[in-house]
Amino acid sequence: MKSLIALVLLIVSLSFVFAEVDKVQQTISECQTATYVRNAGFPSSTVATMVCIAKYESSFDCAATNPYNSDGSEDFGLLQINSYWWCSGGPKSTYNGCGVSCSSLFDCQKNCNCAYVVYKQQGFNAWVAYQKHKTECDNYKINC
Repeated sequence: MKSLIALVLLIVSLSFVFAEVDKVQQTISECQTATYVRNAGFPSSTVATMVCIAKYESSFDCAATNPYNSDGSEDFGLLQINSYWWCSGGPKSTYNGCGVSCSSLFDCQKNCNCAYVVYKQQGFNAWVAYQKHKTECDNYKINC
């Protein structure tokens, strides 16, 4: 009986460990972020501002999530793309403006590609981080 209890406890413990593996950070440098942003099509004059936005939205973590939006939606990846407006398969997904799955937004390049769609429609103000750090982001310098 003790062996069975020990086995059950081991299985339960391992399930928590493996659940956390899915949430492993994928932090990149600001220079890598700039490359993804450029490759997404952002004009060169906007790259540093987008890198600053990524700094405050996700701390440069391509696997970042924010499940705490007041409307029940969730934000995904490097530039915290919202599930309600921009992707499918996430909480409260409705419009899928980028034509991608929310889980695909953990890919840094796909996230930046979608962010470019957001930017073209709404500008920098689409990101709360920009609104809160506007002066810094407007003057941000990339050290690459």
